[in-house]
Amino acid sequence: MPQVIVQPAAGLEARRHFTNTIERSVPLTRIQPHMSDADYRRLAAFYDGDHVWVWGATPGVYSRWARIHTGDIVMFYRDKRFIRTAKVTFPCQNRALAIELWGRDPDGETWEYIYF
Repeated sequence: MPQVIVQPAAGLEARRHFTNTIERSVPLTRIQPHMSDADYRRLAAFYDGDHVWVWGATPGVYSRWARIHTGDIVMFYRDKRFIRTAKVTFPCQNRALAIELWGRDPDGETWEYIYF
């Protein structure tokens, strides 16, 4: 049974990431160089078009991310309200892709625990 994930998107960085990879979709051509061929084919099979929506988490929340599965529902939350819902298609750990999409935080970490 799918679970519901409440995903805060309120801080300055989270707002920027939300704009850049949720409000605006990401071309698969930007994702492909950072994935194995098998993972890329698996991801692309979920989508009819050539763009995806993507979110990531830092290693500090790994235990919560590890419970996310394909088919789960994500509800993005900001300013005491839900702002977007989505269905998880493909979770993966991918540091190189996270650096490409979001860079690093002030502590040098990135949002490598990704879900599309």
